[in-house]
Amino acid sequence: MAYMDKIIESTIKKLETVAIDPYPTLNPTLGVIYQADDAAAGSYLRSIARNAEKYKSTTISAQCDTIQDASLQIRKWSQDPNVNGIILISDYGEATQSLYNLIPMRLDIDGLSNKSAAHLYGSKDPIAYRKAPCTAVACLKIIQTLYDNNLAGLNVAVVGRSMRVGRPLAELLLQQDCTVTLYHSKSEFISTEGMNNFSDKDVFVSAIGQPKYFNTYNLDAFRLNIIDVGISYNEQGHICGDVDYDSVKDLADYITPVPNGVGAVTNTVLFAKLYANKLDFAGIDV
Repeated sequence: MAYMDKIIESTIKKLETVAIDPYPTLNPTLGVIYQADDAAAGSYLRSIARNAEKYKSTTISAQCDTIQDASLQIRKWSQDPNVNGIILISDYGEATQSLYNLIPMRLDIDGLSNKSAAHLYGSKDPIAYRKAPCTAVACLKIIQTLYDNNLAGLNVAVVGRSMRVGRPLAELLLQQDCTVTLYHSKSEFISTEGMNNFSDKDVFVSAIGQPKYFNTYNLDAFRLNIIDVGISYNEQGHICGDVDYDSVKDLADYITPVPNGVGAVTNTVLFAKLYANKLDFAGIDV
């Protein structure tokens, strides 16, 4: 069994205890759309199947190699009362967002449709996170574990402005009364050469997908809590994150491992949201 970081393990356990374990007979159903020639999607599909077995859920998958096929499948599942969530795990190019927008908000587990985004940003809803992308929610949950849910006043740096992680995470943190600075590829402050000083920050989140981009030469990691969202492969073909874990682990207060870090929590968030969806359909508030 792979080693599980204690913060990650605690975060997963909290999610399971609140959102999954109390409902052992619920058996929600997740619809997964993928393309046959997408090797990464195939690997993710197998991971979803393993977690579905762990969390007593059902997955139904549909190979949709064309935009039309994917569109028809989304419409079909949207009319099926037994389907509690729909996700796309392949990239359909410029049509991808249009496909996300076909998913009804109540079934949008990944929170990537325009309607889900509108529900999240500026929301006063205390459970707005349920309409946020799973990876952004996973980062929030890890930070809440680190600070025992006392996030008000935290100073957080988020590097990366994608709609899957950076932007929604910044919004979730703002809703928790954090002070958030969002950095991206055009930010002069972010450099591969010279020291990037985040000494005024409590938490540093990197979501840029660049292998070992940050290290002791360009990141002052002293006393930082680092959330590494990136998943890449180095020159040796090994999985690694945006941050060179070995070079900064003794300087930082905490750094999430890659793998078995943010990704492991994201998997649990996905099924926690799926359970919440079915409970909503049953008229139960969670």
